[in-house]
Amino acid sequence: MPKISVIIPTHPKETKHHALCIFFETLNDSAIEVIISQGENRANAMNNGASQAMHDYLWFIHADTKLEEKHVTALKQNIKNHPHYIHFFTLKFDQDGPFLMKLNTIGANIRSYFLGLPWGDQALALSKENFNILSQYNEELLYGEDHALILRAHKNKIKLNTISLSLITSAREYRKKGWLKLTILRQYLWIKLTIKLTWSQWFK
Repeated sequence: MPKISVIIPTHPKETKHHALCIFFETLNDSAIEVIISQGENRANAMNNGASQAMHDYLWFIHADTKLEEKHVTALKQNIKNHPHYIHFFTLKFDQDGPFLMKLNTIGANIRSYFLGLPWGDQALALSKENFNILSQYNEELLYGEDHALILRAHKNKIKLNTISLSLITSAREYRKKGWLKLTILRQYLWIKLTIKLTWSQWFK
C-alpha cells in the first residue's frame, strides 16, 4: 500500500486541526505522516508542507474536515489502483450551517464530477511527482489555488478520480456571513477564476 504525507494548512493560533491530529494519532498508521503547516497564505502553507513530506503521495486536508478510517482505507486503495491520478472525495457540508447547504453539496459534487473541478475541501491527493510537474500551488493567487492546480492538471492530461465517499466539512462560515451572499460570491469567484486561468493557459 502507498505511503502518504498528510498536509494540513493552518493559521497561527488556529485550533480547528486538533480533531484531525487526534484522529491520525488514534489511527496509528505507520504509512502516514501528518504535517501541520503554516505560511503567508493557504497555497504557501500547503507548499511548505509538501516540501517537508517524506512520502511519495501528498494528501491535502483542510483543518475543519472530518475523517473516518474508511476514508484512509479508500484513498490507499484508489492510489494503488490509479497511482498517477489526482484523487478527491465527494463533499458533504456539516450540520453547523444553514439548511440550504444541501443545495451547495449537490452543486459542488455536480461541478467536481461532471466538470472535473473539485474544491480543496474535497481533500486532493496526488503523487509528489505530479505535484511538482504542476508547479505546486500558485502562491500569487488570492483564492482558488486548488482550482488553478486542477486546471493545470487538465492541461497536462493528468486524470482525476472521484472517490465515492463523502467528506464532511464545516458550513459555519455560511451561517456567519449569510448563505445567499456567500454562495453567490463563491460561485462568481470560481467561475471568474476558471475563465481567466483557462484563457491564460490555453490561448496565450
